[in-house]
Amino acid sequence: FCEVKTMNKNVLEISGVSVEQLAATCKTPLYVYDENKIRQQLSMYHELFRSNDFETEVLYASKAFSCKAMVELVKAYGLSLDVVSGGELYTAKQVGFPMERVYFHGNNKSYEELEMAVHYGVGTIIVDNDMECEALVQIMKNVGTSIKTMIRVNPGVEAHTHKYIMTAYVDSKFGISILRKKEIADMILTLTSIPNITFEGFHSHIGSQIFDKDAYVAEITKLCEFMEDMQKEYNILCNALNLGGGFAAYYTSDDQPIPLHEVCKTILDTCRIQKDTHNLTFHR
Repeated sequence: FCEVKTMNKNVLEISGVSVEQLAATCKTPLYVYDENKIRQQLSMYHELFRSNDFETEVLYASKAFSCKAMVELVKAYGLSLDVVSGGELYTAKQVGFPMERVYFHGNNKSYEELEMAVHYGVGTIIVDNDMECEALVQIMKNVGTSIKTMIRVNPGVEAHTHKYIMTAYVDSKFGISILRKKEIADMILTLTSIPNITFEGFHSHIGSQIFDKDAYVAEITKLCEFMEDMQKEYNILCNALNLGGGFAAYYTSDDQPIPLHEVCKTILDTCRIQKDTHNLTFHR
């Protein structure tokens, strides 16, 4: 946004259009998204999150803002898509988003939503608990297609964010504690008990509105230690690590978000160091 001063008053402009003009044309209340800014951000993520040491993939969390136009932009810039409901999945289907690049998250997926994801050919389902694990296996027994899965784990990392949007407390409802390794190993065995389900790796989310890049260092370090333990104790190898944690946005004058190039470099450098330290096999 920018603010320009006229002779009589200050006028807020969004991408060169005054809010007065927008209100007069569209009426109020009105939500406005700056497409130019969105395109710029998508392009920056695509360019900055690359590594010569392993494959990388950027996912847009459609729960932030989901409509056909937004999903079209994500598709155009070559990003993948994170969905958490049947509605978001339906929206992606309507614009012809490549289903192999869709990740179905959510800690309370219904049986019908899992069936919908399988029917649509979603690439990866993030399994959040043992009941969901068993439900997915039952569904996949009756279809001729295959699917990739990941398990959401809780590393116990407390990011510096608002207490009501922290998602990685040890007793959080989001994901399974990495301390429960035997239970996680059993879930993986259940998933891979049929040939058309592949286990890819682990997902973790440590909260939103994160201002401290060291939170990502802690998340990655804990997860890589856990992944090495799973290799040694249960011979479980991971192809991919799916990292979650919302980059801070500027809402008030007190907010100082981490520059995008810094947070991307921190994540990539930490993944490289920890991958080598723990002799891990993940390629993404």
